[in-house]
Amino acid sequence: MALNVETAAKGSVRVEIQDVSGGPFRGFALSDSIGITGDGIENVACWKNGTDLCNLAEKPVRFRIVLRDADLYSLRVAETA
Repeated sequence: MALNVETAAKGSVRVEIQDVSGGPFRGFALSDSIGITGDGIENVACWKNGTDLCNLAEKPVRFRIVLRDADLYSLRVAETA
């Protein structure tokens, strides 16, 4: 999952991946998210267990994105071969 974001010096962006009822998937809770800082168009969302979203393939998901003194311009979730 790549995000185009810009944060202030003390800002951050964190991502939680939820099931359709709004509960976080194990390993993808906000508390597992590693904050993104800085300015970039290909910032990769990362959690304590890494960046692999394969276990969530073909499952309906919701994204909770928490911005602290930051701007989110776009996000992309791409399939891997």
